[in-house]
Amino acid sequence: MSMDIESEPEVTKRGPGRPRKGDADPVVARAPIRTEVRERKRKHNNSTDKFAIPPEMIPPGVSVEWKAETVAGKPVDSWTQVELYENGWRPVDVSMMPDLMPQGYKGVIRQGGQVLMERPIELTREAEAEARENARAAVQAKEDQLRGAVGPFRDRTVGTARNTGISRTIEPGAIPE
Repeated sequence: MSMDIESEPEVTKRGPGRPRKGDADPVVARAPIRTEVRERKRKHNNSTDKFAIPPEMIPPGVSVEWKAETVAGKPVDSWTQVELYENGWRPVDVSMMPDLMPQGYKGVIRQGGQVLMERPIELTREAEAEARENARAAVQAKEDQLRGAVGPFRDRTVGTARNTGISRTIEPGAIPE
């Protein structure tokens, strides 16, 4: 017995995305009813940093940075939060930078597991100077160690340590054959 395609039930002819017989017009049924006009304020492409804050938004005398609030969906340990607070960082309320969040948003500015924090620029400059000094001290300690002068006697042994060829300049080296 042969089956005519026309005699098959309508359900089997209907493919993905095709309406059933008798359904309302899909274009009309899916059209949203909008009473407000919306626009996209931020038009990002892949090269835009979503954490970038335009300098003109930052109040004078203030330093802002994004700080981790969660890692892999879990809150950052409380010690990190205490350390941030002790170093002068405070969360930024949306009232300070209202253009960073949607209209009507209330509270602290958060994005992607980060919280925006601020502190006086003087504290940031002090911290940067401290970090530079710590980096210089670490480099100096490693150079002294490589020259053979280690520990509290380094000032007396630097002159007598053998020359290890440490240099602060970059020079071309010999290429082995």
